[in-house]
Amino acid sequence: MRKNHVREKLKRGEASFGTWLSLPDPTAARLLARVGFDWLNVDLEHTPTNFETAALSFALIALEGPAPLARVPWNTGENIKRVLDNGAWGIIVPMVNSAGEARAVVTAARYAPVGNRSVGGQLHAANFNTAPGTYYERANEEIFVAVMAEHATAIANLEEIAAVPGIDALFVGPNDLLASMNLKPGFDSDDPRFQDALK
Repeated sequence: MRKNHVREKLKRGEASFGTWLSLPDPTAARLLARVGFDWLNVDLEHTPTNFETAALSFALIALEGPAPLARVPWNTGENIKRVLDNGAWGIIVPMVNSAGEARAVVTAARYAPVGNRSVGGQLHAANFNTAPGTYYERANEEIFVAVMAEHATAIANLEEIAAVPGIDALFVGPNDLLASMNLKPGFDSDDPRFQDALK
């Protein structure tokens, strides 16, 4: 079974570089997968990408070498299970504002005894170049789990969220974070409240 190099790099304290795919186009995913990124994130939250297009994109990304990730539309077990069962190597979950919500992400992403992810499917194992049985045994070690801190409430609860076992990374969502502070959404801001939140 292939190793998830994104998790491995982060465990070693190394940076991992990737980008987001907003076009609902597996061809674009395959071409970007040849650029040299560590990961590519298929965005299912703010794009017209459906699960079928995402599954094709995951396969083409994995074939070229980067880790295929998915930002799910919302923090539900169904969304998380569907992208993982269809070949994503990891998830980025939006608008996680509490430790309880972070625990729900981990529970949905991990098989028993860590979580309650349902067993089934074929594409997940194919993208890791292994048999389903091996995937079920080792997926908990390989699946990357990130949650998005993109609300003032998440910033207030950040230490508790980050302490949840099974969370690999926190990802800042600047647009929603700024909006939650009654500031103009954008990718960056010099406003001290936003800069303090980033720190």
